[in-house]
Amino acid sequence: MPNVNDELHHSGWNACSSCFGDTTKKRNRLILPSLISSRIYVIDTGTNLRAPRIHKVVEPIDLYWKCNLANPHTSHCLGNGEIMISTMGDPSGNGKGGFVLLDGETFEVKGNWEKGSKVPPFGYDFWYQPRHNVLMSTEWGTPKCFAYGFDPADLEKGERTAPCCLASERPLPGVPQASGIFRETKQADQGEPGWKHLPWSRRWS
Repeated sequence: MPNVNDELHHSGWNACSSCFGDTTKKRNRLILPSLISSRIYVIDTGTNLRAPRIHKVVEPIDLYWKCNLANPHTSHCLGNGEIMISTMGDPSGNGKGGFVLLDGETFEVKGNWEKGSKVPPFGYDFWYQPRHNVLMSTEWGTPKCFAYGFDPADLEKGERTAPCCLASERPLPGVPQASGIFRETKQADQGEPGWKHLPWSRRWS
């Protein structure tokens, strides 16, 4: 990559089994989200299999202004041809779970998948099951804390800086009845110093 401090994470494809049956789709672009820089690289793997090259770079400013999100992590292609990428923070480095949608042909940022004013306080990995119209996601921590190394003082401040998994149910993207509205369903005390609460279970509908 031409830039430093990107930290590429969880690569994905522009097309996958979600587009099964659509003969116009080709798996020829590798999607590489950059956790620290908030860039998204689109790599052309189809023109020359032995010499992949950069097809497009989505700059951080596009995520900031169009989605108010940053720190992209996991990329998955959707059945409707779009690409969805989970994020872990906002442009200021605070924790914020969200999902960026890219156009599957131009790779332009289309906006947020999630709807409504409530969003998860953290984000991380995700996967979905088309047959059951459900999406599962997990959460991690605050980008401004984990991006530059672990600091025990962050725990004293109540910041979440280590992996903390949960299951979230969200209707499948690209399906008409999926509105992507976040609901809080549970919160419980954990009791450990610096860790005030267990992560909420979350449901999208």
